[in-house]
Amino acid sequence: WEQVVEYAFLANFNLLRDTREDISQRPWAHPTAHFAIDTYFKMRRAEEEIEHLNIEICRVITYMCDEECFLHTCEEKISNIHPALAHQVSQRRKRHSQFNGSHLKRLHDIAILPGF
Repeated sequence: WEQVVEYAFLANFNLLRDTREDISQRPWAHPTAHFAIDTYFKMRRAEEEIEHLNIEICRVITYMCDEECFLHTCEEKISNIHPALAHQVSQRRKRHSQFNGSHLKRLHDIAILPGF
């Protein structure tokens, strides 16, 4: 049964169908080797993804802090000119502040993990 599955796996590749030598006995043609190679490349891709996420986490934190400062500054600037608009900006800032704390906490927890 295992040999049938192995040949079925190898039959999926046109490159392997029309060869003169039997490459099914090569070490890289066995399912175990294929699994090991596949796992290796998945791990490499995961390491790359972690690097990208570490950069994105810093960007998200910066965005959240900058947005808080921007909304606060806008609110102060327009409070005397247009109180109704300043109130809406204040409401938006407060809404964002409610979830920013929990998100910043989680991002901080991620930032202290090894490999960040």
